[in-house]
Amino acid sequence: MAHEPADHVSGLVDGWRTLSRWEQQGHPGVRQWNRLVDQLNRLAEVAVHDPEQVRALQRVAEQDQDRSVRLRARQVARPFVPRPDSATDLKRWLNNPLVGLGDLELHPEPALTVVPDAFVDGLTWFCGEPAAGLAEWPRRADGIPLAHLLQVELGDHPPLSKRHPAMPTEGVLQFFHDLETIGDEPVDGQNGGWLVHHSIFPETAMLRRPNDLTDDAFHDRCTARVEQTWTFPSPLDLDLDDQTFDLLQAANERVLETVTSSWGIDELEEPPDAVPLLFGHSAEERLIANQRLADVLPLSDRDDYLLLADIPGVGPLDGWIGDMGHIEFWIRDSDLAKQDFARTWALLR
Repeated sequence: MAHEPADHVSGLVDGWRTLSRWEQQGHPGVRQWNRLVDQLNRLAEVAVHDPEQVRALQRVAEQDQDRSVRLRARQVARPFVPRPDSATDLKRWLNNPLVGLGDLELHPEPALTVVPDAFVDGLTWFCGEPAAGLAEWPRRADGIPLAHLLQVELGDHPPLSKRHPAMPTEGVLQFFHDLETIGDEPVDGQNGGWLVHHSIFPETAMLRRPNDLTDDAFHDRCTARVEQTWTFPSPLDLDLDDQTFDLLQAANERVLETVTSSWGIDELEEPPDAVPLLFGHSAEERLIANQRLADVLPLSDRDDYLLLADIPGVGPLDGWIGDMGHIEFWIRDSDLAKQDFARTWALLR
């Protein structure tokens, strides 16, 4: 006679309530905390194989009055993507039955997300005036000043350093664009519709906003921090059956959910449709980007295109790039090897 699967959700919820109480009132010690966490992890590993228990966990994630319990239930029912520098193995995450991508050759790529954060003090920020690494504010060939999108303080990020050893690890990388140039014609680069500038020792003074830079191309500075994540290719770039297509699309959504949680947004809110990235896989079809770049940034043998930055028009840049627009900055491997960021090409997508 077949046996009904044991109900592990009740035990998980009881354990999570205990952890929540310990968080608020002080726990009895590291050993007891770790024993309970290990026990709950074992229960969760069994529960995710039963669709009915997964549905029960989803109800807990949506309805429980304790935010800590909701979050822990959500992490089991829709597990966060592990960071490239975390102890959690990505392969184990891909093999989770609720992810179901362990047998697919995905070639995941590490990336950096740029997270708005009003409480950090550094050289990473959106918009505003950049650090004065340039002699003057960049302009198009016709004199129109470019909008400052993003300035990122560089550092040593081991997964990225291994993948891109030529990437500088000090100074700042500054991104400018005129918010208009599509990037499909060779003349777009000649006209100076964008600029990526690397400054090793940026001045503490700011590059002053020019008087003719209009308000629709200038927002106040929004400070940010840099975090690591994994990215996966768009399912449109792979030959997949419908089920695997949906699973990969869900995995990409979980990248956004993971980053959303790190932004401090409530875990039950909808994640943003896109996040700013340095490196990693494009959120759009790579094949289309390759086709567009081939006419304006030709490749030699053994060269390839690398996504240097994907900056969507959300958050601090809301409204700058139209409805759901992205500005992608692409660079050839050979140009990155020379740290020749002047050769970067921007596509408006």
